[in-house]
Amino acid sequence: MAQPLFCTIRKGLMTEKNFEELLGENGYDIDLFDGVVEYPGFRKALLGFTDDFRLVYDYDRMVEIIMEDGDVTIEEAREFIDFNYTEFGVSGVKMPIIINSLYI
Repeated sequence: MAQPLFCTIRKGLMTEKNFEELLGENGYDIDLFDGVVEYPGFRKALLGFTDDFRLVYDYDRMVEIIMEDGDVTIEEAREFIDFNYTEFGVSGVKMPIIINSLYI
C-alpha cells in the first residue's frame, strides 16, 4: 500500500512509537502537535520543529529516501518532492517546512 503524501498528527494515532517517544523523552507534550502535518515515510529526514510546532525536514535527505525506495534518478526524486511536497499549502494548517542545507 502506498504511503499518503501527508497526514495530520493526532494524539494516539501514530503508528510509529518513535515519534511520540522522542517527543516525550525530550520533555515535549504530544498534545502540542495535534493538527500538525507530517510527511509519512520521511521520518529519517525530520530535523525538528519550529516554535509554532511545524515540522522541519531536510530536502537532501528526502531526495535520498526517494532514491533508496525506488529506481529513480536524483532529478526524478527532486521533481517528485518539488511537485508533491513544496508546491502546495493549506491556509490555517501547520504545513511542514523543507529546508535546503548549506554546505560550508
